[in-house]
Amino acid sequence: MEKALLGTPKEKDFTSADLPANRVKLLGYLLRNRLRVLYCNHLLTALFFLPLIAWAILSMNYLNEVFTQGDTLQQMSNLPYATAVVYGTAIPLWIVAFVGMAGGLYVTRRYCWGLPVNLRTHFSQGLKQSAKQFSLLGLVFGAAYALVMFCLRWLSLYAQLNGADMLTAMGAACLAVLSLVFCGVTMFALCMSSLYNVSFGRLYINSFKLFFKTFWLSAALLIAGLLPSLALFCVPLVFTQLVGYCLVFVVQPGWAMLLWTLCCHSAFDKYVNAKDYPDYYGKGLKYGKLEPVAPLQQAEQPQAEQPSAGHASADEVETDFEKPSEEEQ
Repeated sequence: MEKALLGTPKEKDFTSADLPANRVKLLGYLLRNRLRVLYCNHLLTALFFLPLIAWAILSMNYLNEVFTQGDTLQQMSNLPYATAVVYGTAIPLWIVAFVGMAGGLYVTRRYCWGLPVNLRTHFSQGLKQSAKQFSLLGLVFGAAYALVMFCLRWLSLYAQLNGADMLTAMGAACLAVLSLVFCGVTMFALCMSSLYNVSFGRLYINSFKLFFKTFWLSAALLIAGLLPSLALFCVPLVFTQLVGYCLVFVVQPGWAMLLWTLCCHSAFDKYVNAKDYPDYYGKGLKYGKLEPVAPLQQAEQPQAEQPSAGHASADEVETDFEKPSEEEQ
């Protein structure tokens, strides 16, 4: 009767051998067993993207009028003003979206590390811990995005005016490469800011180094995180653009945060944690440090978090990486 009601008891306690062996298996484990809670975290983060999505949809008609009326020279003369109106105004909205990612990435990291999560409490804790630096990252990214869109529109109008040539193709290729590099650096900067205490300038230097040390894998996962909506945005049709914006709210932030956290923490383990933060090395994996199982009462009080789940502090990160300061517990 006991076996029928409670099942056969396990022969051994949970150990590190029961954890996933690598982050590919960890991704599969999270999608199989934590999909609902990860999606709730995504929806909470996506709420911060709503103003940006709404502004992008509302400005579609204005951009269509600017770049369909008049000749090409007139459209080129209107380009700076249209860029400032649409993409310059969106910079504060990018800041709001990035602030939301401060909470979302903090929660995603805890799930990847196998730590207990109270979504509302830990999301707020992530906001409190990293909102300031994430807002600065959003400011830089929003300004860079406005510049990229200006250059892209200008190249398109230049090709219409003078015909597509080698110079136009080279300009488009350079713009694509620079955009990839900047997005990759931003990906590492977001995950690094969520985990370590690093000055803002050093954050970009460290992220640039780590992105190029793991270029092919990081670039692939960066694109995979953006792919659901990015493919639709590349099609110049109103319907596909609207579907792309819907996908951003429905799935994009959560999927991107999960892939980028796994990607960046793999690089952190190899180049940072193995030497300076052994408690962080392989966290949530078979070869990492296994967190002690806390009583249920403690698991329901996440504010009493262990220091290892917050910002790191050590003397150096690699050879010329800046040492983060102590975490604000």
